[in-house]
Amino acid sequence: MAHVLVIANETAPSRTLYDVLRERAQQGDVTVTVIAPVNEPRHGYVVYENTRRSSAGRRLTKTLNHLREAGIPSQGFVADTGPVAAVKDALLQLEPKPDEIIVSTHPPQKSGWTRRNVLEDITRTAGDVPVRHVVAADESVTAEKNVLVVANQTLVSSALLDKIRGRAKSGPASFLFVVPQSDGVAQPEAD
Repeated sequence: MAHVLVIANETAPSRTLYDVLRERAQQGDVTVTVIAPVNEPRHGYVVYENTRRSSAGRRLTKTLNHLREAGIPSQGFVADTGPVAAVKDALLQLEPKPDEIIVSTHPPQKSGWTRRNVLEDITRTAGDVPVRHVVAADESVTAEKNVLVVANQTLVSSALLDKIRGRAKSGPASFLFVVPQSDGVAQPEAD
C-alpha cells in the first residue's frame, strides 16, 4: 500500500487537493497522512496560538472527513512547526515511510509558501521521495478565516450583531471576542 504525505495549510479543504487525492486512490491502494502546519501570522503584535492551532485543526478535520467519506484511509496531525520541519519530522517518524509527498498551496500570487521557496526546501528535505505541487484554485479554497471582534458596551448591539451575522454568511469564519472592561475598577465577576 502506498503512503502519501500531504502538507497543506489553508488549502487543505480545497476541492483541488481532494480531487488529486481521490485520483491517486483510484490508481491503487493508498493511505494518506495530512499534516496541517499552524499559520504564521502575517502581521500584528498579538498572536493567539490557540486560535491558530484550532483553525488548523478544523481544516484538518474537514479534510480527513472528506477523504474518509470517499473511502480513503487517512490520518492527520496539526504541526506547530513550519512546513519544511513538518516534512522532516514526518520522514523520520512515520511508519511506513511516505512514498510520495504532495504539497498544496494557494496560487503563486497569494502563496506565502511559494514566495518563501518552501516547495524547493521540501524537495531538498525529501531526498529521493518524489514531491508533487498542487495549486488550489482560488474558488475551491474554503479556508475558515479568523475574525477578531473587540467590543465592550456595544457587544450586544443590533448594529454589531448584524455585522457579525453578515460576516458569518459571507464565508467560513471563526470569531474571537475580546471584551475589555469599560472602567478601571476591579470586576471580580470578570475573572
